[in-house]
Amino acid sequence: MKSIISGFQNKFLPALAKFGNLKYMVVLRDGMIITIPLANFIIKLATLEK
Repeated sequence: MKSIISGFQNKFLPALAKFGNLKYMVVLRDGMIITIPLANFIIKLATLEK
């Protein structure tokens, strides 16, 4: 099991880190961080019983 985890860390994580640090990916991530809680709040307001 340790060999699978270390293989993943050595081979895939550097590539995924590069992909995650691309400018457009950072913008998408930050936009999702703002949008999801706001959308959740709006949905909760819309479904409140009057």
